[in-house]
Amino acid sequence: MNKSNELRCSANNLSSPDAMFKWLRDGEELSTSTPHLVEGSNGQGFRAHSSFCFTPVLGDDKAHYTCQVVQNVLPPLKNTFQLTFGVQPEVFFYLSSKGQKNSSLICLVSGFYPDDLNLSMKRDGELLGCKINKWKNSNGTYSLEAIYRTNVTYQDSNIDYTCTVHHSTIPEGTTERLTFLVDAYVPKALWISAACGLLLVTVIQIFCKHVTDISVCKDWTEGSIATLKCSIAGRYPKNISAVWLIRQGDKEIEIKERASLYTPGDYKELQEQDSYTCWNIVKSRFVGGIRHSLCSILSFQVQKERHDQAEFICRFMRAGKVMQEKKYFGTVLDSYGFYSVSDICVPETCSAGERLTLSCVMKGNIPRDIRVTWEKSMNEERTVLLKEQDANYQITENKSQGQICSFLTLCPTCEESGAMFTASFSENEGRILAERSSAPLKVAEAKKNHWSRTYQDWGFRAFDESVITEM
Repeated sequence: MNKSNELRCSANNLSSPDAMFKWLRDGEELSTSTPHLVEGSNGQGFRAHSSFCFTPVLGDDKAHYTCQVVQNVLPPLKNTFQLTFGVQPEVFFYLSSKGQKNSSLICLVSGFYPDDLNLSMKRDGELLGCKINKWKNSNGTYSLEAIYRTNVTYQDSNIDYTCTVHHSTIPEGTTERLTFLVDAYVPKALWISAACGLLLVTVIQIFCKHVTDISVCKDWTEGSIATLKCSIAGRYPKNISAVWLIRQGDKEIEIKERASLYTPGDYKELQEQDSYTCWNIVKSRFVGGIRHSLCSILSFQVQKERHDQAEFICRFMRAGKVMQEKKYFGTVLDSYGFYSVSDICVPETCSAGERLTLSCVMKGNIPRDIRVTWEKSMNEERTVLLKEQDANYQITENKSQGQICSFLTLCPTCEESGAMFTASFSENEGRILAERSSAPLKVAEAKKNHWSRTYQDWGFRAFDESVITEM
């Protein structure tokens, strides 16, 4: 009442979309308009929609309103109804106490009008007798509180409690539910035993050293900032320190905290050390120096050539001796996605006619549908290799979770010397996700066999050849 409302009317199975909607109040016309939406066709019939906005006042709930649909040939369709003034209630169903004793189930229904409302509270469908308090709010609406006092026991575990409310604004009703998961009772002696056990474990941890695994922030991509963290906790002297080592092949770099001095080395090595940042943090210290916790952090900008498959070692030292250490192998993914693609390796030289297999592997977060295409580049001309067209090329694949391996097997000829082979990974839409090319292939002529087939297994040369071997 006294607020803008919208009446909506729909008509189905009309023979023609040409229809008019009339809105009437006690037989008096209020509005006439064409439908604002028409759906359907001549074969299936039409469906038309219309609406009428107005602000009802006191007394309009006693009037009869009509929606009338007027067609050209057929008699008009109409539907008559009455308005109901009211405010829909909000229902809250909860347990007043978290403990098992002296608790209450409360169903709070607030802000409804008119005040005629029906409420029922049930336990697994069985009606419960509850105390109801109702009051009038300052804005003219009403609120109601239903209280059922109970002690939550083991029998209430997984029991369905419901609070159902019927009001003129929601004649079909609304239901709120509660289900309890009651934990088993734990005796006090068991609580004391558990507390003593926890205290004993804590004391043991104080006097024992523990080194965590090296944790990393996320997957590494070219140009991103990587952070590695490792910590040691337990009873150890204060003069313990942490040192990071980065190994890739035969090369090893030692990284210390900024306050530490680098070991003597050439200028290039000092430059590489400066590209890393390392610092150590004492996270906690017990009274009397009983226990310390040291966390060492290494941060740097990722470079694929320097950090892919490199070994990172966090080493905890004291007086020049290694106490404990942890290792981590870095994997640098390509910048265009969280997956990496290996290079295509070819031998320095290969013989003509000798069987050769090239491979290319994609690892990481790989889309489901990936297509691998092999191409041969010769004299700036790229040719797609298809085993259906050329039996000399065999393409096979091996797919597994998070990895796809593609193999190209061929017997190169002397004419293919200098050729480059390219593997392209693309989606179904044709977008190329990654592409790798091999180095130019160097093909040498096949070596002639000077041994007769008949006598190869014996180790003698053929008698009909011009070469004479002295034995």
